[in-house]
Amino acid sequence: MVSVKPVMKIALVCLLTLLLEVCPLARVFGARVFAAQIVAGDASTGRSLGVKMAQSRGLQHKFRSAEQVVGWINDYRNAPDPLRVPHAIRALSRFGVFEDIDQAGLYAGFLAGVLGDNQLKARRLITDLFPMNPKSQAIIIMGIAYSGLPEWRSLLREFTERMPQRTVLIDQFMFGSTKTLQDAPLDQSPDVVDALWGFYIATGYLAPVGRLLEALRWTNAIDKSDRFTLAHMAMWTLAANAERDRSLLRFYRAALRHAPEAMAEPLKKVIHASERFEAARLKKTVVATIARQKHHRPGKYAKWAMPARVGETLLAVGCVAANALGQTGLAAPCIVTGAIYSGVRKLMFEK
Repeated sequence: MVSVKPVMKIALVCLLTLLLEVCPLARVFGARVFAAQIVAGDASTGRSLGVKMAQSRGLQHKFRSAEQVVGWINDYRNAPDPLRVPHAIRALSRFGVFEDIDQAGLYAGFLAGVLGDNQLKARRLITDLFPMNPKSQAIIIMGIAYSGLPEWRSLLREFTERMPQRTVLIDQFMFGSTKTLQDAPLDQSPDVVDALWGFYIATGYLAPVGRLLEALRWTNAIDKSDRFTLAHMAMWTLAANAERDRSLLRFYRAALRHAPEAMAEPLKKVIHASERFEAARLKKTVVATIARQKHHRPGKYAKWAMPARVGETLLAVGCVAANALGQTGLAAPCIVTGAIYSGVRKLMFEK
């Protein structure tokens, strides 16, 4: 076979790589070229071509920053790619996003939604999440347990050997001391709120949002500081999300027709703010309301000083960068999640 100059080899590799990406038939062609070169005796070119092709496919799954991962997650429903999700979750782990696991509920919910929406691929997706450091493995465990899959317990058992240092958390889910997303009380912790939004981002299912609407009935629960704060912060998250996802606004209007009185009044405020794109104004009202309650009933809220330290207002990674770049189209959980909810608790209830 006539020797091909290095420059021509590179051009051939680039052209074939492009064809492999845009045309399924080109994959067959590429394989035949590769095989023909080996049969013809040009093994070095064949090996080089094979390496380049593999590297090109690998680059599809590369994330170079946490911001890039978050942007991809926010846009996931526009172009679902479940097989890439394990690469995204592992990248977030690599970038240190799960160092404070209490701030990672959004990603656990997102992973849960993807697993629940892809039951036949779930085992493969979980397998591709490994290796992952033991601290970050909580995301895998929560993702499986929150998925709603009928076989979630058997999946946890199956992958226990891959997570020997996380048997305590696995047992908590297996034996019921830690609740699944469907059963966890809304006021259990801010990461439940995050996880519900994450599930919605992955699937578009309205059931998680319906659960968040239930929290609105606590807007007058002044004797329950956690519920009172959750209800008012839920108003903000619901309005902010609906500014970017108008299908949510339609859902709120439908829910209003059947809402009990305790839920109806705050829901009307959410709808009003959503229709007028005034979530920022609603946020100011929410913060002022919580501040007044702290001032008038300091004893009732003092008990939240220690739990509030969990939240350090860690915005979902990439939100600050996205806002600075004017990328307002990102999904609203990027802007308002339980992480911010925790931060508001910290701001409002610590001395």
